Formats: sequence, C-alpha cells, structure tokens
Amino acid sequence: FVYFFFFSFFSFFFFLMIRRPPRSTLDRSSAASDVYKRQDQNLLFDAFTERFMDAFMKQHPGYAIFEAYPLYNDTLIIPTEKSFNSEIIWLNNYLDSLDTYSFDQLNMQNKISYRVLENELKKQKWQIDTFKDYEWDPSQYNIGWDVYDLLTRTSLTLDARLKILSKYLVNAPAFYDATINILHNPVKEHTLIGLQQNEGSIEIFEFMLNDSIQKSTLPSAEKEVLLKRSGESVAAIKKYISYLHSTLDDSSFVFRSYRIGEELFDQKFAFEIVSDFSAQEIYNRADLVRKSYYVNMYAITKNLWPKYFKNNALPADTLLAIQQMIDVVSLQHTKPEDLSDTLHQHIKNLKTFIVSKNLFDFDINAPVNIREMPAFASGVTIASASFPPVYQTNGIAY
Repeated sequence: FVYFFFFSFFSFFFFLMIRRPPRSTLDRSSAASDVYKRQDQNLLFDAFTERFMDAFMKQHPGYAIFEAYPLYNDTLIIPTEKSFNSEIIWLNNYLDSLDTYSFDQLNMQNKISYRVLENELKKQKWQIDTFKDYEWDPSQYNIGWDVYDLLTRTSLTLDARLKILSKYLVNAPAFYDATINILHNPVKEHTLIGLQQNEGSIEIFEFMLNDSIQKSTLPSAEKEVLLKRSGESVAAIKKYISYLHSTLDDSSFVFRSYRIGEELFDQKFAFEIVSDFSAQEIYNRADLVRKSYYVNMYAITKNLWPKYFKNNALPADTLLAIQQMIDVVSLQHTKPEDLSDTLHQHIKNLKTFIVSKNLFDFDINAPVNIREMPAFASGVTIASASFPPVYQTNGIAY
C-alpha cells in the first residue's frame, strides 16, 4: 500500500491580504500579473502542505507512530462517537481550506497533490459517515502494531521509546472498552482476524516489551509504572479477545455479511482506484482476460500432458485437465520446512540478476529481510512487504 497523503491548513484570510495593483497598471502588466498570481498560489499551496503535515499527524497519532514522526506519537485515540464526529468536523474544515485555492493557477505537481488530497479527505469522511466500518470490523482495533512500531523505532534510544510507550498505554483499557461499545453487527471474517491478531499482540507485551524494560536504564519507578501499564493493557486485550470469542460462540448471533453490496463497492472503488472505467467495466474486461488465460493454460496443459501423464488420457473437461496439471506440477514446489531458506535464496538470486543486467540503480547494501509475518499482523494475506517509515532515515524492509 503506498500509504498516506499529507495535507496542511490554509485560511482564506491570506487571500484577503493580496493587494491588487493600481488600475492604471492592470492592462500593461496583465501577463506578468497572471504569472505572479500563479507563483503566489503555488507558494501558498506549498506552505499549506508543509503546515498540514504537522496538523495531520497531531490529529492522527497512529499515523505519526507508523511513519516515525517525531511528535504526537504518545497518544492512543479512544474510538467513540464523539471522536468520530470530531474527525468529521476536522475533515470538513480542511476540505473548506483546500477549496480556497485556485486550482487552475496551480502547477501540474500541485494540481496532482490537490486532487490526491481532496480525494483522500473525502474518502476518510465517507468511510466514517457512510461506510462505517468502525462499527463492524473488529480487526481495526489492535494496539499491537503501534506497540511494535514504537519498540522497533531505531531512530530513538530504547529509554526514549519506552517513555513514549508508557504514555501511550495509559489509554489502552479505555480504548478496548470503547471498542466493545462501538462495535455493532460485526462481520464474522473480520471478527476472526481481530481475534487472531489481538492474541498475537499479547506476545509483544510478554516478550518484546518485558525484555526491553529489563534492558533499559530507566529509573526503577518508571519501570514499575510501565510494567503496571503493560499488565493493564494485556488485561484489556484479553477482555476484548473474550468478547470476540463469546460473539463467535453465540450460535444465535447474526453476523453482518462480508459483502458490502454494489452501491458501497462502487463508491469505495471510485475513491480508491483512479480509472476511466467503472468497476463493472473493469470486471467485464478481467472476465474476458480470464477466459483467454484458460485457453493458454489448456494449451500448456496439452503440451505437458505426455510428460506427466504418460498412461492417462487427457480429460475432455478442460478445467479438470488444467487442475490435474497444476496439482502434479505443484508437487515439485519447495517443502514447507524449506520455504524460508528457499525464499532467501530467491532474493539473493534476484539481487544478482538486477545488478548483472544493470536493470536500475540498485543499492545492494539496503537491508531486505524475509520473516514469518508477525502474529499480530497475520491472517490477511499470504505474503506482503513492509518498508522503513518515511521519517526514519534507516531501517529494514521486510
């Protein structure tokens, strides 16, 4: 996921401070004036994005933690109707601020930024007041990510990380209590993921955090406070896990459908995919491509059939033939116990190939590690990639 779009605040009174030149000079200097106005708009818009970057992080401390922003990373926002309503007001204010700029006078780079920011602000607003996944997606609520990110922030000393974390955990019990209150008619699949990942988060407290506290040089009193808050956080997570278990174990409970429906899907698609085609048009094109792939796969299957199935006739059912071929070829894949070593070798071979072919300027010293996905984040994808935060000058890509 290229992840976040940063915005800044601009107040319309700046425009009121722009003085018009004397009327006698307007005609003969109109071209120069247009250039000046465009430059002025771009300078103001650049300043807008600079200021808002900080305002955005202050409003969304979770992003500050994720991207290693040096401020506002010691706060855990409690999810309540009040906090979501406050977010709507905040988004509306910045949409109004964005609207004060003359789009036509911005340069191309700023026009792109303008549209990206506008779309993202509107999307976040839609997600709260229309999509409302905060009411039905239990997997959204998991402090494990934040705690892990803070503990592994190499740009800070261990003691500094733990001091931030100690403040952050103050709100953990209230965070999970509010979560239980705000969830309504959750999706079963998201409930299962939320349960699994929060169980994985407990490991961070019981191993990573406890080990870090012992290794630190914090005063004993501060260690005791942090240990206490860690214990309270674990208790809150376990309470949430118990709530999710009871929901899943209730045979009479009616879960919300995983499917969001065509109307919401089209709206979500419009915010998240930049395309001249509608979702249905892309689906229709993909369906045509899928059918062409089946034709090619069957051709490959016919070609390989004598090699793998010498004594068996090719099935008349083309999909069955393809499936049988995939099954037999898959037997030659690496064994589960060898998967990690095999992937490491693939990465090594890939680096060698890129350098030997001079495909692009590749930093062979950049750390790229392969790991099993942490338990607090697993269960959603088979594989993924995560990169060092934007505001961290060094780090490891996984």
